[in-house]
Amino acid sequence: MNGVPFLCWPYFGDQFFNESYICESCRIGMKLVADEHGIISKNEIRRKVEELVRDGGIKERVLGLKEKAIRQLEEGGSSFENIEKFAGMMRRA
Repeated sequence: MNGVPFLCWPYFGDQFFNESYICESCRIGMKLVADEHGIISKNEIRRKVEELVRDGGIKERVLGLKEKAIRQLEEGGSSFENIEKFAGMMRRA
């Protein structure tokens, strides 16, 4: 994670679940909304980009998640420990 908010435009499959997770659960992005013809206009994209840039809350939450992810990759973090366990299992196999 690079600490950048998301602008979500799902197309198929699990992208709709990801959009819900990003925009509603984590609140680190915004949904693009199609017009009555199902089209995402350039004005909609521009409005949402401007909102993302101005919304300090989203930026703060994104940077918080970035820091958590970095800590998990460092020695003692859960991701670091899981990779170490996996590597150990592969060496024994």
